[in-house]
Amino acid sequence: MADVRVERLAGLVVNYSLGVRKNDLMMIAGESSGEPLIREAMRAALERGANIMTQIAFPWQDELFFKLAADHQLEYVNPVQKFQIEQITRFLGIVCTTNSKRLTRVAPEKTAKTSKARYEINDRFMQRAAAKELTWCGVAFPGSGDAQDAEMGIEAWENFVFEACLCDKPNPVKAWKEVGARQEEMVKYLNKAKSFRIEADGTDFKVEAGGRKWINCDGKYNMPDSEVFTAPIEDSAEGRIRFNVPAVHAGREVSGVEVTFKKGKAVKAKAAKAEDYMNEMLNMDKGARYLGEFAIGTNFGIKDYTKKILFDEKIGGSIHMAFGRCYEECGGTNKSALHWDMILDLRKGGTLIADGKKIVVDGVIKI
Repeated sequence: MADVRVERLAGLVVNYSLGVRKNDLMMIAGESSGEPLIREAMRAALERGANIMTQIAFPWQDELFFKLAADHQLEYVNPVQKFQIEQITRFLGIVCTTNSKRLTRVAPEKTAKTSKARYEINDRFMQRAAAKELTWCGVAFPGSGDAQDAEMGIEAWENFVFEACLCDKPNPVKAWKEVGARQEEMVKYLNKAKSFRIEADGTDFKVEAGGRKWINCDGKYNMPDSEVFTAPIEDSAEGRIRFNVPAVHAGREVSGVEVTFKKGKAVKAKAAKAEDYMNEMLNMDKGARYLGEFAIGTNFGIKDYTKKILFDEKIGGSIHMAFGRCYEECGGTNKSALHWDMILDLRKGGTLIADGKKIVVDGVIKI
């Protein structure tokens, strides 16, 4: 029997998140393990009159590429992909893996080369998104590898994913609109704030965001969603921060991260696990050691760590920051091939202060 929640999720992202219209050119991209959602999303988009193209990856594909690719292949910029980015008007990226650790044996300099080579394409994607020429959404779909990372059985993981997306409810669109209405009050407040400070164990950190726009994430960019974010002023980060949630990038887990900032730059970065890899990524380019995002998680339905950033960054009462590329729609200017989110869970103790007012205390949001 087909799972009605898959159909609900497809309808939610096609109709609500992406607002697919007749004659849109929509790309659906994801690993082949996400086939059930790919199929239902394609069905929903066709019913809306869109034109469809798919970009399907196989579980073995990246591992084979990095094993055999020479430098000229790692650094290759595909002209077909450059053309595609200029043509599509809707993009749905499906996050579903059978093995999230497949790249852990790949030399970090190889992945860094490929990331830098693809910067031009990714940057153009974000430029078109900021100009509202292209609408995108990243959506989670239950995969066996993701369930293992989250230390759950597949049925428990399926329930977790669909509930986080509010697809356990008969009308998920209505539920996400209610989330948006609640968060809009936060955004109005934050748009007037200038200075932010975080105090927690191992953390005394300051950053400025005056004049930058805060974005209300209510299921339009990600699914699941529920956060508010901005692009901090590039040279404003000062002090030390200890991220107390493991950070995963390209399948590699980095934990026990402590970073010291001066004039916006991460001048010192330590980690209890995979410190060399972390610094290899932070040395990727000039912008990688500066912050491109500062955000507050507001999804109190997500309580447990999953080692999946799409979920963990949304945990209600947490904050996260991204090293590297900013979102231009916030008014940010930082450019990088990297965008790596790291999380500080204030539920473990800590305070976020905006212009002298405590707005998150021990994981409780006060605005």
